[in-house]
Order: sequence, then structure tokens, then C-alpha cells
Amino acid sequence: MRWQELFDDLESQAEAEDRWREEEEVAELGEAERGRILLADRLRGCVGHRLVVGVDGGSHTGTVIEATRSWCVLRTDVRDVLVPSGAIRWVDGAGRTAPDPGAAESRLSLAHVLRRLASQEVPVRVVVAGRTVVGRVEAVGLDHLEVAQDDGTTIAVPFPAVTSVAL
Repeated sequence: MRWQELFDDLESQAEAEDRWREEEEVAELGEAERGRILLADRLRGCVGHRLVVGVDGGSHTGTVIEATRSWCVLRTDVRDVLVPSGAIRWVDGAGRTAPDPGAAESRLSLAHVLRRLASQEVPVRVVVAGRTVVGRVEAVGLDHLEVAQDDGTTIAVPFPAVTSVAL
């Protein structure tokens, strides 16, 4: 073996090891990045796409028309349905991309949307565990909403109990 062959071989091994380390770093960075992505962030990347969102007691199939970290809205065959992020149990068809939220979008909580529905007196169908409450959002508190039903009674529903709100 000549010196040059030995040096070439050592250099080749060193370059291969450098490439391997770089590939490992890239893979680790990718895994770390995925580890910081919320499912709600992935749903924001699905706007315009059809998917199925599972909730307690069922699922909603539709096209994502809006999504924030707090909720997403699906256009189903029957109506538009808002699903709070905390009510989502599984998603079929979610993409892997997660666009950065806009400043305004990150502030649009479930309470903001419900307050707007209350001010517009829009008829709603609020689904909670084992029950659908039909009426109008009358008031929104810090952790709950009140739905005025057509029979004159009012139901208070804690936000975590809301499975979906349909128009």
C-alpha cells in the first residue's frame, strides 16, 4: 500500500463519518421540530382539505374552512360545525405541515367566537356529552356559555364539555 492510498482511504472514511453525523443531526432536528407541533397547528395546515374529526360520541366529516389553536370549523354536508380543540379525540386525514399562526388568529379563542354568536343571536346546536342543546348563545362567561332554548329555559355549559357548535 502506498502512502497516498492510505491517506485517500482515511480521508474517505472521515468524509463518510461526517456525512453520517450530519444526517443524524438533521434527523434529530426534524424529530425535535415535530415534537413541538400541536395537532391544532396541523389542522391549520388542512384549511381547504376534507378530513374526519373524531369527538366523544361520534365524528364530523367535512372540509376545514378555518382553524386556530383553540378550535376548527368544518363545512359538512349539512352545516358548518365548530369543534373545540380540547374535544378532538382523533383526526383522519390531517397533514403534517403546521403554518405559523397569525397574530390575530392566535387570539381567537372559543370564547371570542361564542361571544360573537351571542351578539348576532344566531341559532346554534351545542353538542355536549349525550345531549344536543338547541337555541341561541345568550351569554359567555370566563369558562362557560349559556344557551337560551326555544322553550324559555337556559342551560349553562362549561367550555370543556362542548363537543361541537353547529350553525
